[in-house]
Amino acid sequence: MRKFIIFILFSLVPISLFAQAQILTKKEKLSDFPNKITKVVLLGNDFKDRAIKEAVNNSWHISPFEFCDMQSFEKLKTNPDLYFLMLVNIRNKKESKPGISAFTLIKGDKNVKSIDDMLEVISIPVCAADSPSGKEMAMMPALLDMMQEYVAKSLVNGFSSIGSIVKNLKCTKNMALFFDKEDFSPQLDSVYVAGKFDKQIIVGDEGTVIRAMMDANDMSAVGYVICPSKPQKGSLCYLMLFNAGTHELYYFKKRKIGGNLNVGFMKSDINKIISFRK
Repeated sequence: MRKFIIFILFSLVPISLFAQAQILTKKEKLSDFPNKITKVVLLGNDFKDRAIKEAVNNSWHISPFEFCDMQSFEKLKTNPDLYFLMLVNIRNKKESKPGISAFTLIKGDKNVKSIDDMLEVISIPVCAADSPSGKEMAMMPALLDMMQEYVAKSLVNGFSSIGSIVKNLKCTKNMALFFDKEDFSPQLDSVYVAGKFDKQIIVGDEGTVIRAMMDANDMSAVGYVICPSKPQKGSLCYLMLFNAGTHELYYFKKRKIGGNLNVGFMKSDINKIISFRK
């Protein structure tokens, strides 16, 4: 009889643990986010701080927010009633130094000692860590809208990949597409471009992309590439295509850079993007 009771008790343990795990899902832990203050952490760099403040003031709507500096963040990070949005440098495992900067949304917790200990809601790549190009200033509102759409959907349906918010590429069929030629892989040579691109696909410099985003025409889509300024084997490269007006995301690709340094939009990416245009 005693053995039977012990068996019953141990058989109940997995059920108890499962019930506890259900309560402690990421969705549940972050359910208070829309009603809590998000502290937007400024870095002390005038150029970056101006861009962050402008983008947040114009785009952030998912939660109440306030700006703070790094010193205040260090004091407040242990407050579980606060969330923090900050631009951080990220080093991939095989990189010798941080390759990209990303908007990271994290939750305060009384037991944390550093950012690495904090619960991450989402991290969205923004630009190269050591030498931002200037395009990121124009792209920040779209990147923040991308983050907010992902968080809002995840708080309802559960957290999954960024792919959950990517819209159908067919929507871009009649749009003008804008690219910076520096965002193209070397395999996209002049012969390929001449044979594949129609008159509504505009290839220029970074100014072309910046103007297209600033024009905010919802019949325009703009390509954006985020990778280290000096990519190494194992670095990550992110490819995106945004609606310039609505900031809807039509294409998202995360690619690990290999020995051939496959950086930027490749033929496989462009072939997918333009597949509905003929």
